Amino acid sequence: MSLCYKSDNQAGALVLYDTAVRTNGQLYIIMVFENSFRQGREMQDFRNWIELNYPYLLYALAGLLFCILLILIFRSCRPLPKKIESRIRRKQYMSQEAFLDSWKEDKSGFPGCYVILIYDKTLIINPMNYDEIYVGQSVNVRKRVFSHLSGRGNGNVYYGLKSGCKIFVIIQKCRKKKLNRAEIELIEYFQATSSLNMTRGGAAKR
Repeated sequence: MSLCYKSDNQAGALVLYDTAVRTNGQLYIIMVFENSFRQGREMQDFRNWIELNYPYLLYALAGLLFCILLILIFRSCRPLPKKIESRIRRKQYMSQEAFLDSWKEDKSGFPGCYVILIYDKTLIINPMNYDEIYVGQSVNVRKRVFSHLSGRGNGNVYYGLKSGCKIFVIIQKCRKKKLNRAEIELIEYFQATSSLNMTRGGAAKR
């Protein structure tokens, strides 16, 4: 008697489960349909909004592109010394170890100016507080920097390297006809004649 009662309960449970599955399935289909319909309505509303505000969106996009263009023009027109100072403040320079490693892999050259910064301290909080600075130019600027770091250039730079000072290099590409002027401006701006530069720059030998 008890077995029959248990079997009836199981059969009833199976019927209820099957009914629940069907019901949940129908509800799920209805929910999916409703969500799709709602998303379709939202998409249509979005398209209508785009069509209504299309001219204003074009004006906004044109204004954004114009602002970006102005920023690029402003950056390109900034004086070279300001660009170099900005790179120093943001620590966008190369350590002498990194430069020598890159020189081993690639010895290609190009005209440009360079700034060598020497720090007689372990921790560099403000990169503008360098101890010594040397500015130069060359038609093969990477080779010229290598000569300074290998003992065949400015003796004070090489002495700082051998003394364990931290040395960083900034190289800026420049046209040949503008090398002298760029070097003079950099030396004057960074007051390099009060440091390791002996002249105001613009030498004939490059």
